[in-house]
Amino acid sequence: IQHICWDGCMFPNAVLESPDTWNAILDVMLKVRAAHGWT
Repeated sequence: IQHICWDGCMFPNAVLESPDTWNAILDVMLKVRAAHGWT
């Protein structure tokens, strides 16, 4: 797994390696994209 830094690594790697965390992040990103009309 490649570790990704979000705003200066505000999340520990253990959090980033959790599938539930990614599902939540992707859900938020999709909602933001829908709200802003991004494609």
